[in-house]
Amino acid sequence: MPKKWTEEEKAINYKLLYYLYKTKNKTIREIGVEFGISEKTVFKRLKTLNIKTNKNQKSSYCNKRKDFIFPKKRSKELAEFFGIMLRNGSLSPNQIMVTLGSKENEYVLYVQKSLENIFKTYANISIRKKGLL
Repeated sequence: MPKKWTEEEKAINYKLLYYLYKTKNKTIREIGVEFGISEKTVFKRLKTLNIKTNKNQKSSYCNKRKDFIFPKKRSKELAEFFGIMLRNGSLSPNQIMVTLGSKENEYVLYVQKSLENIFKTYANISIRKKGLL
């Protein structure tokens, strides 16, 4: 069992954890990785030091992506994207998937480029073993 912190150690640890968690907006996991300790230990230390946790303000809470930008304005490309999704798409909490035939190579590349332009992120193409591109 670790020894109890002195008031000086408590003050130093408070400043450090407050800086990392509140100011730098790092997650409990990121802090744990940085110091080589478990998330549970970081959480306990935050509680011990009365630093309130606010998971909703963390950018990666619930797998929020940092590289995904949803467009703020309507456009023809965005409208076309919704059409593609209604016909050939599916959504999950972590990804957007568009399923196209193996004979639509030019259209596959067009959809990929369109998605990259709309959402400002890389759109991956996956091909079944039997399919060609």
